[in-house]
Amino acid sequence: MARKTREQARVDRLVRDLAKPIQDAFKAAMEKANFDVDRAALLRFLEQGQIEQAIQLLRIERGIMGPLIEAQRQAMIAGGMAIVPELPKSLAGKFGFYGQHPRAVAIAEQQAARMITMVESEAQACAKTEV
Repeated sequence: MARKTREQARVDRLVRDLAKPIQDAFKAAMEKANFDVDRAALLRFLEQGQIEQAIQLLRIERGIMGPLIEAQRQAMIAGGMAIVPELPKSLAGKFGFYGQHPRAVAIAEQQAARMITMVESEAQACAKTEV
């Protein structure tokens, strides 16, 4: 296996360091979503074969994604700013990354929504399989 370049090692460290807050925020969102589920109603709906009503209980509220969206936005800012030392000096002084820019916020929201939707879909599939 070829030895990693200094830049590759730096990118690997950056990805590792930036992934942790996103993972933590995702876990917290899932725990909050799990806590919010009315388990008695879920079991009742499943026992009665009312799959669609059970699935509705498994939906994750958008507000739960707030910390996850923020963690992803912060990672984008850190990743954007991490390239500044690599830029030629003539560009480095002109470069900036504004994490509140509507496109940056939209990207973070879309990524968080995809993660939540994936979990929601898996939960719904499991509910259907169990019945």
